[in-house]
Amino acid sequence: MNKILVICAVLLLSALKVSAQDLIVKGKLSLADTLQVRLTDGINVDTLVTNNGEFYFKRKPGRSLAYAILAWPVHDKNHKEFYKKFFVEKGEVTIMDSAVTMTYPEYEDKFDEFAKWNDPLIKLREQISKVRSGNPAIADQRITRATSLLIDKLQIETAKAFVLANTDNIISAYVFGEYLLPGIQDAALLDSIYNCIDAKFRDTRIMRLIAQAIEGKKNTRSGQPVLSFSATTSTGKQFSLSSLKGKYVLLDFWGTWCPPCVAGFPRMKIYHDKYAGKIEFVGIACRDDEKALRAAIRKYQLDWTQILNHETVDGIQKKYAIDGGFPAKVLIDPQGRLVQLYHGETNDLYDKLDELFNVKD
Repeated sequence: MNKILVICAVLLLSALKVSAQDLIVKGKLSLADTLQVRLTDGINVDTLVTNNGEFYFKRKPGRSLAYAILAWPVHDKNHKEFYKKFFVEKGEVTIMDSAVTMTYPEYEDKFDEFAKWNDPLIKLREQISKVRSGNPAIADQRITRATSLLIDKLQIETAKAFVLANTDNIISAYVFGEYLLPGIQDAALLDSIYNCIDAKFRDTRIMRLIAQAIEGKKNTRSGQPVLSFSATTSTGKQFSLSSLKGKYVLLDFWGTWCPPCVAGFPRMKIYHDKYAGKIEFVGIACRDDEKALRAAIRKYQLDWTQILNHETVDGIQKKYAIDGGFPAKVLIDPQGRLVQLYHGETNDLYDKLDELFNVKD
């Protein structure tokens, strides 16, 4: 009898131990009663619909520590969407609107050390963008543009200082991927910072992606011919990049799961119409499926070519070494050469288009 009890106790403890390693993300949002809620780590996506704002996800810890909860009202398409990014490995995460609690908050706490310095710069950028969009005066536009560039540099320096001060913590790699990869074009400089991060993290997914992206920067320098590709569009038509030779082309690598990508659509639409006939836009949806892509095309009224990237070694995303910093935009000249690769939603791309097509502020 005692032996049976011991065996049962051992089995129970084993079950509890396994359960303790699970990741549970739960909570309640007051955004609307009926919500579509999505949990993503950039690789796997779980989605549910809730009628009372409550949600519950359970999964085994994956290869990433970076997660995000996205939510939007099912019936009110104009309502503001919810987005919360966080860093965790296991345990419970409870999200009650903006309040977040965790069983194991050590990774989130480390990222908060960086956010303490970076968040004020983000808020300042938002204020500058409002001023710039609301005041068309040329002098003011030049001042705000110069200020935006200064904020870019401050963010890069802040991220660089954090990474170099925390080379023994994996969160430094996530800051590297989100801020230094898109912000620094010098592959040699990126390589030197990458090599400062503790070698014990080299086999993690984030570090492998960073290494691939740095290698991609080495192989995608301005002036080099870009790799051509063929694909089927969202409307079922055959598309070949070579068919656009003779025109400027903008490849937009994005995803329906990526709030910054979606936030950039209004400005993309303005420039798509502004330079119609002078440049072709081609959207490449990454880490998505056909259903999600078609729904997004309808929802955001995207009227330029859209292609679903296939997540294989031969996928378009892999060919262009786009492994971080979404959205990523590739500007190609009429001879099929790379003009510039842009990571994130920045003013640099649109300033470059205005420069190319001789339109002054």
